[in-house]
Amino acid sequence: MPIWKVPNAKIIFVDTGAFIGKYNSRDPHRLKVLPCFKSINENKLNLATSNAVIYETYTRIIHDTKGDINACLAFLDFVLEEKIIIFRVSKEDEKMAKEKIKEFSDKKKLTLVDALSSVLMNKNNIIKVFTLDERHFRSMNYLTIPPISNLTQFLSTKYY
Repeated sequence: MPIWKVPNAKIIFVDTGAFIGKYNSRDPHRLKVLPCFKSINENKLNLATSNAVIYETYTRIIHDTKGDINACLAFLDFVLEEKIIIFRVSKEDEKMAKEKIKEFSDKKKLTLVDALSSVLMNKNNIIKVFTLDERHFRSMNYLTIPPISNLTQFLSTKYY
C-alpha cells in the first residue's frame, strides 16, 4: 500500500534562473526574483538546490556577466556557507533523470539539470520550485515561484 507523504512545506528548491536573477545585476528577471528572495527570507523558508544547479548557475553567471568574478564569488558564498541545502546527485539519480527525459521527450525538451532537479525534489518530497523555467516544472506538477503571488498564496494555506 502506498504511503502518502506530507510535502516539505518549508523547503523551496531553487533553479538556475532564480540564482542568475539574484547575482547578475543586468538580468531582465531581476525585478521578479529579488522580492521572492526577500519574502522567502522574511518567512524563514529553507532553500535547497543541487550540485548540478550550482555548476550550471556558476557557468551562466560568469558567461552572462562577462567574467564578473565578484558576482560568481557572492553566489558561491551564498550556496557554500550553509545558507542552503545542497542535494548531491548520485548515479541512480542520473539514471532516473534519463528516464524522466524520455518520459517528457514528446511534450517538452527537458534539460538534464531540470530532470535531475525533479528527481531530487521527488526524493525529498519538495513541491515548490523557485524558477524562471515555469513551463517545464509546471508540466511536472510543481508549484512555481515567481510570481510572488504564488508564494503569497502558498504562505496563506494550511500546508504552510
